[in-house]
Amino acid sequence: MALDPIVLLTARYVVAGIFTISAFAKLMRFHDFVAVVEGYRLLPSWAVPPAAVAIPLLEALVSLGLWTQALPAVSSGAAGALLAIFTVAIVVNLVRGRTEIDCGCLGPLLRQRIGWWMVIRNGVLMGLVGLTYPGWTSMNRVYGPADVVFGGLAAAILVILYVAFQLLWTQGPGEVRTR
Repeated sequence: MALDPIVLLTARYVVAGIFTISAFAKLMRFHDFVAVVEGYRLLPSWAVPPAAVAIPLLEALVSLGLWTQALPAVSSGAAGALLAIFTVAIVVNLVRGRTEIDCGCLGPLLRQRIGWWMVIRNGVLMGLVGLTYPGWTSMNRVYGPADVVFGGLAAAILVILYVAFQLLWTQGPGEVRTR
């Protein structure tokens, strides 16, 4: 299926932007993120600190790869794999009835309890990641500077809407707390 290059470019920028925000948010208050990883109770205690280091670093590498289009297949595959791992971690804890734990998705920017809506959100994000895979063909048109600008603006708006959605969806008594 052939898509307009601006659609593919915008999807790449959106995914890169979300991973960039997520990585930096987790690194800003790393000790809080270690507690979040521990709160999922999926890893032995000795594996929590290395995992808490690896997650934001991998997110940063994925975002760098998507921004620069260095190793695009690897960057897209890693983004999809990270989202799949995060989704499995959320589902395991939801099935266990542990809805009170912090998602950790936006690090210190937002404390939010996990829920089934996050599984749906991650599915949508995985769909966007699929559009970043280099196997997509674009319509017989190469993108130019105007596409980069408009794709970037569209992506910025979509990332702002993503963060706003995160805030609005979790708003309720005691559910949204900034750190």
